[in-house]
Amino acid sequence: MLQDLRLALRGLRLQPGFSIVAVMTLALGVGATTAIFSAVNAVALKPLPFAQPENLYSLKTEMTDGRITTGAVSPLELTRLAAMKDVVQAAGGSLRYEGSLVDREGNPVRAVMQGVVQGFFPLFGVPMAAGREFTADELNPGGEFAAIMSHRAWRTWFGKDPSIIGRSVTMEGGPVTLVGVAGEGFNFPGGADVWFTIKFPPEGTGHSLDSAFVRVRPGATIERVSAAFTPVATSLQKDFPAANAKRIFRVQPLLDAVVGPLKTTLLIILTASALLLLVACINVTSLLLSRGVVRGREMAVRVALGAARWHIFRQLLVESIVLAGLGAAAGLFLAWVGLTLMLRAGASELPRLGEGGLDRTVLLFTLGATVATGLIVGFAPALRLARTDRSGAAGAELLEPAAH
Repeated sequence: MLQDLRLALRGLRLQPGFSIVAVMTLALGVGATTAIFSAVNAVALKPLPFAQPENLYSLKTEMTDGRITTGAVSPLELTRLAAMKDVVQAAGGSLRYEGSLVDREGNPVRAVMQGVVQGFFPLFGVPMAAGREFTADELNPGGEFAAIMSHRAWRTWFGKDPSIIGRSVTMEGGPVTLVGVAGEGFNFPGGADVWFTIKFPPEGTGHSLDSAFVRVRPGATIERVSAAFTPVATSLQKDFPAANAKRIFRVQPLLDAVVGPLKTTLLIILTASALLLLVACINVTSLLLSRGVVRGREMAVRVALGAARWHIFRQLLVESIVLAGLGAAAGLFLAWVGLTLMLRAGASELPRLGEGGLDRTVLLFTLGATVATGLIVGFAPALRLARTDRSGAAGAELLEPAAH
């Protein structure tokens, strides 16, 4: 096998024009497919970075009489749902703000802020990088205001200064005590920089929480959860007709809620890029078949000298896989450039795309695509050349005098 590899590299080196064209053709196909797969993996396939993400659901409300609603949830609804201990482990919600805070240099910076109610952080099971979560007193209407900062914001605006924990941070609206820093990578929902306590009473009926979530018991299906929530909605309709008349709950797996319709769109784009890779394979196969006409005499001589057809077939396949490997290496570079340009062009607005990259899953995908590409590209030319018989060599020897 090592000898086959050496022969393959020598053969490609002796024909640089052919090698460059073939490698760049495959690089474009592999690069495009890898870049799109990386985006699909980050956005739609990779599990959410929370404890037991399969048990997390997004919660919305909607009207049964066709009235348009934002889907917002009230604190009272979360309180009622959290009391269903046989189905629900925790429930929480948040309200998005965009404001400013003052960094360690005294400069105001724009920040995405989420006001949260009791139960928000226990939902996700994400440990704190520094400090602690909110206490019950801080979340109660009469408690002091407190804030938790994302790890990225802590690093960017405060240089990961541990002494900031427990001190006052100036935010839009006034000073707030920073009690903790969330674990690295947690910025949910909506790329949050800061979470702070909002003073909604647990029995408040106003639909003011634009994001709400529930963590259900392990094994609870979406059908069971929906069925269990229906009596709660009916009870609220009777108890608070002004706020909850004809209002019902809608639950959705959190990953589906985060990705939305983008998953289908990205899968369609991935299919299109795979077709582009297939076209690249067909073009390189044609090049190899054309090159095989020149190499026919070489193969015939090897057969005449006693080389086994299987050995010839194997060597030619190794050459194709080496060619595909070189194309994949160049394709990975093109994929990295493409992903970087996508993020700089504003594609980072896509949910979770910033979590993507050339990670282990993407590299394994590229390895599989490389092997498949090498086999697809090389099989037909290798089979054709391996069938060359001794008459090819004899014919070539007979033609040599005529050439003089």
